[in-house]
Amino acid sequence: MIGRIQYDLKDYNKCEVQMLAVLNGSQENSIASSAYTYLALSRFEQGDLTAGRQYLLQAEALDPTYRNNTAREEMSGLR
Repeated sequence: MIGRIQYDLKDYNKCEVQMLAVLNGSQENSIASSAYTYLALSRFEQGDLTAGRQYLLQAEALDPTYRNNTAREEMSGLR
Protein backbone atom coordinates (compact mmCIF):
# COMPACT_ATOMS: atom_id res chain seq x y z
CA MET A 1 0.00 0.00 0.00
CA ILE A 2 2.83 2.41 0.84
CA GLY A 3 4.38 1.86 -2.59
CA ARG A 4 1.10 2.60 -4.33
CA ILE A 5 0.73 5.80 -2.33
CA GLN A 6 4.27 6.81 -3.30
CA TYR A 7 3.37 6.12 -6.94
CA ASP A 8 0.27 8.34 -6.66
CA LEU A 9 2.45 11.04 -5.10
CA LYS A 10 4.81 10.69 -8.08
CA ASP A 11 7.72 9.64 -5.89
CA TYR A 12 8.71 6.82 -8.20
CA ASN A 13 12.01 6.01 -6.49
CA LYS A 14 10.29 5.43 -3.13
CA CYS A 15 7.60 3.42 -4.89
CA GLU A 16 10.26 1.17 -6.38
CA VAL A 17 11.95 0.68 -3.00
CA GLN A 18 8.64 -0.37 -1.46
CA MET A 19 7.73 -2.69 -4.34
CA LEU A 20 11.12 -4.39 -4.21
CA ALA A 21 10.59 -4.94 -0.47
CA VAL A 22 7.22 -6.52 -1.27
CA LEU A 23 8.88 -8.85 -3.77
CA ASN A 24 11.49 -9.87 -1.20
CA GLY A 25 8.82 -10.76 1.34
CA SER A 26 5.97 -12.18 -0.72
CA GLN A 27 5.47 -15.70 -1.96
CA GLU A 28 2.00 -15.03 -3.41
CA ASN A 29 1.87 -14.61 -7.20
CA SER A 30 -0.94 -12.05 -7.21
CA ILE A 31 0.93 -9.76 -4.82
CA ALA A 32 4.18 -10.14 -6.74
CA SER A 33 2.34 -9.44 -10.01
CA SER A 34 0.97 -6.21 -8.56
CA ALA A 35 4.42 -5.19 -7.30
CA TYR A 36 5.96 -5.81 -10.73
CA THR A 37 3.16 -3.78 -12.29
CA TYR A 38 3.92 -0.76 -10.13
CA LEU A 39 7.63 -1.17 -10.75
CA ALA A 40 6.80 -1.05 -14.46
CA LEU A 41 4.60 2.01 -14.14
CA SER A 42 7.29 3.79 -12.13
CA ARG A 43 9.91 2.97 -14.77
CA PHE A 44 7.59 4.21 -17.53
CA GLU A 45 7.05 7.50 -15.68
CA GLN A 46 10.83 7.91 -15.44
CA GLY A 47 11.25 7.29 -19.16
CA ASP A 48 12.77 3.82 -18.89
CA LEU A 49 10.51 1.98 -21.32
CA THR A 50 12.73 -1.09 -21.63
CA ALA A 51 12.80 -1.87 -17.91
CA GLY A 52 9.12 -1.00 -17.63
CA ARG A 53 8.23 -3.49 -20.33
CA GLN A 54 10.36 -6.19 -18.67
CA TYR A 55 8.58 -5.64 -15.36
CA LEU A 56 5.20 -5.88 -17.10
CA LEU A 57 6.22 -9.15 -18.71
CA GLN A 58 7.14 -10.48 -15.25
CA ALA A 59 3.78 -9.32 -13.89
CA GLU A 60 2.01 -11.09 -16.73
CA ALA A 61 3.98 -14.31 -16.21
CA LEU A 62 2.82 -14.40 -12.59
CA ASP A 63 -0.80 -13.77 -13.62
CA PRO A 64 -1.50 -15.80 -16.78
CA THR A 65 -5.29 -15.46 -16.31
CA TYR A 66 -5.01 -11.64 -16.45
CA ARG A 67 -6.67 -10.93 -13.12
CA ASN A 68 -4.24 -8.03 -12.71
CA ASN A 69 -6.30 -5.46 -14.63
CA THR A 70 -3.67 -2.72 -14.46
CA ALA A 71 -0.99 -4.92 -16.03
CA ARG A 72 -3.43 -6.24 -18.63
CA GLU A 73 -4.43 -2.71 -19.68
CA GLU A 74 -0.81 -1.57 -19.88
CA MET A 75 0.18 -4.60 -21.96
CA SER A 76 -2.69 -4.06 -24.36
CA GLY A 77 -2.03 -0.33 -24.71
CA LEU A 78 -5.40 0.72 -23.30
CA ARG A 79 -3.86 3.19 -20.87
